[in-house]
Amino acid sequence: MNFHIEELNAHTPASLPALVELWNLTLGAEFAISVPYLTQRLTHPPAWPAALVQAHIDNHSNNQSVNPNDNQASPAGLALLSAPPAALVSGTGSEPPQIHVDGLAVHPTYQRRGIGRGLVDWAVRWGKQHHGANLVLGDGPVRLLPGVPVATADHPAWAKLNFAPTPATRQDLLCAVASYVPPATVVEIPGVVRPLAPGERGYLHNFLETAAPAAQLSLRHFLAQGGRIADIMGLWTADGLVGAARLVVEDSVGGIEPWFPYDQPKPWAALQLITPRQSAPAPLAPTFHAALLDAALRRLHNMGVNTCILDDITESGMTDPQPFADFGFTPYHVYQPFTQPL
Repeated sequence: MNFHIEELNAHTPASLPALVELWNLTLGAEFAISVPYLTQRLTHPPAWPAALVQAHIDNHSNNQSVNPNDNQASPAGLALLSAPPAALVSGTGSEPPQIHVDGLAVHPTYQRRGIGRGLVDWAVRWGKQHHGANLVLGDGPVRLLPGVPVATADHPAWAKLNFAPTPATRQDLLCAVASYVPPATVVEIPGVVRPLAPGERGYLHNFLETAAPAAQLSLRHFLAQGGRIADIMGLWTADGLVGAARLVVEDSVGGIEPWFPYDQPKPWAALQLITPRQSAPAPLAPTFHAALLDAALRRLHNMGVNTCILDDITESGMTDPQPFADFGFTPYHVYQPFTQPL
């Protein structure tokens, strides 16, 4: 089967509805996206190089049963790529960056016919042009999914494309916040948790320097898009701002779609914990983690929220879901990132 791959303008593509339809046909209703959501995901920070490519079947190919009335209007595959700003710099002695495949999909009709291989080969070439060390499927800060849903992850198929699973999965947790009751692990701390005020942006930006890179970018991007700073709960101690939690409701910048809550009762919310990296000089103690999470959940409860999804706990510096179980969280979506060297 013959097909060709073309690069689109990643910031103002004209074919978003067709690409969204392709994604939804491939991933199904559980991980469906909308045109506004894809548009938001394409607004990478300006310094980030990005590429959006689509594959089309050549109608004149031999041995094809392609509707001639389609006129190649519907894409057969898509790939969305991004690289951090450091990827533009070579010869500086800095560690080569990861190149992120933020989205990859092949129309179900055309799977196992070489289109996925063609898109990955294109991504490899693009990654090498941007001096990347690895190609990572999922796990990027502006990804459509954090990885391949574990329930459908076909490891042999990804191995044929030279991808190997990363050691850690990415997991979201679910809480019925309408019935939330603070657990016994919440104790008094020498500090206070409250919504941030507009005049406290400087404190927030200074604190983000201690957080994980993906969390830094996510929150800075949220603020740059006009996100409400009052949606961020801050944990304050004598040392200043030492932790934060971003509350996402349905009218928040970026919306609730990145957490795919469609099979849960409304109203929906998501929660992103931002704490110092575990390697930071002063990582957050468990009692402070608990105080921050409790304050965020109580606020969502008082807002009338029914379902809360806790964003990828690995980005909050924790990999063990057990402490979150004390707050009523249970496993929800689990994703497997894949990687290959460039």
